[in-house]
Amino acid sequence: MHGCRKRNIVINVRCINIRKFKQCTVKKHFINKSFAQSSFSGTTNSSPMSFNHLVKQIKKKNNDLKFIVVGLDNSGKTTIINSLLRISATSSPTFGYTIYRNVYKGANLTLLDIGGQEALRKYWSNFYEDTDGVIFVFDLFDARDFAGEFNKIRETLAGYPVLMYGNKMDIDWERGRKIVGRVGREVCDGEVKCCGVSGKMGVGLEEGMDWLVSVAKLNLAKEIL
Repeated sequence: MHGCRKRNIVINVRCINIRKFKQCTVKKHFINKSFAQSSFSGTTNSSPMSFNHLVKQIKKKNNDLKFIVVGLDNSGKTTIINSLLRISATSSPTFGYTIYRNVYKGANLTLLDIGGQEALRKYWSNFYEDTDGVIFVFDLFDARDFAGEFNKIRETLAGYPVLMYGNKMDIDWERGRKIVGRVGREVCDGEVKCCGVSGKMGVGLEEGMDWLVSVAKLNLAKEIL
């Protein structure tokens, strides 16, 4: 990524909310090592517990939620986000990370789409701070093993809801349903939900997102009691 270190691309597009048009801000960033290590992994030295509690109170009051979106490269993360938020844009691989902000059924969402290339996966944990949940996307027909990366997330973010999107169901619906069922039996519990989806066709996305938003809101309410 030489030459990309100082680039900061901002793209404003139009998104459709269910009831009315909303402005969706999309900001693309390229990761450099020092930025990833310093900007997202630090904590405040003065009363971190009190500060974190205050942040959560503000988030609940404003109905703000932040989700990170990760998965192996070419799993279709950006296509899913574009479909879910009704963004009319051509999907391309994410080299670095992209921030999306939009309203989803009354919740003010911030989605952090992080590149899934092998060289970037070691930086995923630097973006976990202040997240309310995870969207993990995997290609149902990709032979690569994603379990290692998924397990790292579960260990690091124990107690946080994880929505798994098994993507590209449209390639083979019957086989896709079987794979989703098998994965669901292996990993799903009260904190993990697995859904078979087609990001390309926009099928099956809302069920999982509704669950993730609902659980994240409940967790946030419990944490500020």
